[in-house]
Amino acid sequence: MRLAKLIRLPILLLLLAGAAYPQVSLRDSSIRMGSVGIAYRGGLPGADLAGRGGWISQIGAEGGVKFRSNWYLQASVMYLFSDSTAVAGIIDPLLTPGGFVIADNGTLAEVQLLLSGASGAFTAGRIFSWKGAVNPNSGFFAEAGLQYLEHRVRIRTIGETSVAALTGPYRKGYDRLRSGIGLRQAVGYRHFANNGYANFVIGLDFSQHLTWSRRSIDFVTGAADTRRRTDLISGIYAAWIFPLFTRAPDRIYYF
Repeated sequence: MRLAKLIRLPILLLLLAGAAYPQVSLRDSSIRMGSVGIAYRGGLPGADLAGRGGWISQIGAEGGVKFRSNWYLQASVMYLFSDSTAVAGIIDPLLTPGGFVIADNGTLAEVQLLLSGASGAFTAGRIFSWKGAVNPNSGFFAEAGLQYLEHRVRIRTIGETSVAALTGPYRKGYDRLRSGIGLRQAVGYRHFANNGYANFVIGLDFSQHLTWSRRSIDFVTGAADTRRRTDLISGIYAAWIFPLFTRAPDRIYYF
């Protein structure tokens, strides 16, 4: 499964939600509505993924449908990145004694190792409203589902220099691409404002995956990596939501 295929998930959910909605009011009752949003997840890696770096950020889009029962379905597609990686020895065969690589023009080039990847999740959840909530559609939530995770070491040459040994098909021998299916859970608070503007999600986010190497050979070891690994990410979740429904007028005029 690639990122382009994951993008279809939010679109399918919006089609499920329906293109038209009756006029409704958030104040009065729990309603059926679609939604799209911009989301951020940030967390610390755990288990085997802890050896790949520090704080991991994910930015992307999500879409879904909430039913009158306050149960909802949601899909998301996220770009994953970190400004550092803890992977050591990944390009040791190419390094000079000073820790540089020799560029195509014969000069010494510095190389930066970063973590990048993508994830796609499909989750089901429920909003638990209460009498004092701003409206019956807002409240604490809990959700869980399946998530696809893919990550690799991005090898970046600093400056304008080019290193042929780290580009094209050669790069694949060093980037340690891994992917797999796992679980994702989140808890927190979902807020749908009566005026339609301040719609947001804040909470905690957790995911657990079993991943395998997607490369046939590692140039450092000269062999394939056949080990199954456990990759965990635990952190925060925030999103800005745009609900999709036809709003009923706040006032009724009599003539």
